[in-house]
Amino acid sequence: MAGMSLSPTIAQIPAPNDTTTLNGNTTTLSIDGYVTTKIVSVGSDVEIMALTRGHTSSTLVTADIIKYPDIDPIDLITNTALSGPGVVIDTIVLLQAGPHENDSNTMTWDGIYTVPSNSVGGTYGARVIAEDGNLVATDDPTQLPQLLRGEFETVLQAIDHAWDSANPCLEIKGEIDSLETIVEANGNWSTFVAVATEGQGMGGSQQLWDAMIDAGHNQYNMSAGANFLTALMEFFDSDDVNAGMSFITGLMLYAGEFPIPRTLDDFGDVVDYIQTFDAIENYTRFEGTGDFEAAYNALIGSNEWVSFKQAMDDLANSTKEAEAIQTIVHNFALLTVSGHPDAIIDALEAWMMPLVDGDLTNMTPVQVLLVRWIEMAEELGETDIIDTNGDDIPDQIIWQYEYLLETSEGQAWTSNMESSSSSSYVNDVLDNFNTLPEDVINDIFDSLQDPVWNATGETLGEFGQWLRNATFGHIDMEWNPDEEEDEEGESSEPESVVFEELWDVKTTLYNSHLLDIGIELRYWGPWNESDYPDQYNMSMTNDAGLTINTVLEQDSEDRSAYYGRLTAESIGETVWTFTQPMDEFNGDMSSMEGARLEMENMRPSMFESMLYENTDETFIVSALGVIVEQDETTLVSEPY
Repeated sequence: MAGMSLSPTIAQIPAPNDTTTLNGNTTTLSIDGYVTTKIVSVGSDVEIMALTRGHTSSTLVTADIIKYPDIDPIDLITNTALSGPGVVIDTIVLLQAGPHENDSNTMTWDGIYTVPSNSVGGTYGARVIAEDGNLVATDDPTQLPQLLRGEFETVLQAIDHAWDSANPCLEIKGEIDSLETIVEANGNWSTFVAVATEGQGMGGSQQLWDAMIDAGHNQYNMSAGANFLTALMEFFDSDDVNAGMSFITGLMLYAGEFPIPRTLDDFGDVVDYIQTFDAIENYTRFEGTGDFEAAYNALIGSNEWVSFKQAMDDLANSTKEAEAIQTIVHNFALLTVSGHPDAIIDALEAWMMPLVDGDLTNMTPVQVLLVRWIEMAEELGETDIIDTNGDDIPDQIIWQYEYLLETSEGQAWTSNMESSSSSSYVNDVLDNFNTLPEDVINDIFDSLQDPVWNATGETLGEFGQWLRNATFGHIDMEWNPDEEEDEEGESSEPESVVFEELWDVKTTLYNSHLLDIGIELRYWGPWNESDYPDQYNMSMTNDAGLTINTVLEQDSEDRSAYYGRLTAESIGETVWTFTQPMDEFNGDMSSMEGARLEMENMRPSMFESMLYENTDETFIVSALGVIVEQDETTLVSEPY
């Protein structure tokens, strides 16, 4: 459960703890600041408090007063604001108020900030700083949200870098483009079909093509391959070929240039980019979609839709919001009961029903091609998929239509195409088409095997570990003897109780509380009283070699339950490793039926702290005695 090293951005975020080591002794300075006065008006006093540990007589505690111009006070009250850095407008010094009543090692500090009479209303905060020599600990209202943001953006940047470096979309687009380049250099797809299948006279391409197709049905038991070739030429001779090619190459280009956000601020650009993809336009390029296009155009041309769209824009731009909501509700209701939705649904169903019913006669060319390809795929056998190097990636897929092209009839047609410079390109197109599946598969696997994805996976794993530590609250681990297996994977009698999920825990200087873990151990099965000793030992050791021990004491009323507590001595950047509590069990393992280990964080986790730390050091200034969102234009001491 060890965490990753801090990125440069995260390392710049101040932490509420700071440590130094001198002659083998580690000193930690910690601070927790908070504002007791939450809503004030101009001229009022704001009390700012702080608690420190690890302080000395030389410790200085100050508070920077920060104005957050972009934070709505209402958002602060409802705890929905993710604060920005803000602007420092003043600094005060806090004085010692004496040791904490419950802990003599904790010093309390107090300071007063008086809101100037010319202050504007809005959201304010106190960044409380403790300094002692080289140690600087800072409790900032925004540090935990910034930390979460920094960790999340590290993942985003890793994904973006990997996608930019290794995404296969442009390579796949290039495979399609190469087909179109050859065809367009010799006319168009209809020209290709005419040259390949409509050549007149004895020994012409039409005669040889028909002979090959007939042989596939009646001589070689290759009807699936013959049907596919027929459907392929019909597809190439239809509007669907340009629609299909444009859709695939456009989609690959769209995906290849997708702007994966690198920061949270970039998500707006992602939304804008997503909206550039016009699914309706891409769909209506295919044959058989005329009714859908007419129904869709009727919808977006209706008065109800125009009013609905305008109201949505007004709402998005925060213009006439109340009126916009009423307009949206009203026109949505009108659109629902209009005939437009039914017309669109009917058109979609009409396009889909031939596929659903298997009605080849009424299918569009692309639908027929899809059905024939599926039928041919069902004929694939083990010998048709060739993996020459044993990497489980097919190096060659031999479809039935390719076998048909290798017959004497197929070779006669191929030779006819090759015999003339004006038709030889047909073979080039088919050669490229034949290897297209393998080429696309190789492009995808080449991308997946790029080392950059391993690095990205490590970053994701590290973020998962960080998140697990940041949210550490309760871990429930179970051991079951039935899950024990030997090296051959067969069940065997367990030799000891080992909790596999007893992972390491990482603490950081951003933790607001010590690592303090309550332990509960239970096991059941053994009958003998001697199998339930009075106690078990358990410890945790950090990466500096410091070990914290605890004794798990047996419950006086339940011999199978043991309780203990592990508490770190200080907060620090370290990884804690735990011992297995039942390593010392010397009883009858053959009667052991199960065990459970529960670890409960006795202090708030970093995420739990975030829920209140964001508002703990903030306060609201109301220039007119009420919460306002805009700058004050008249001082309260002046007449209207």
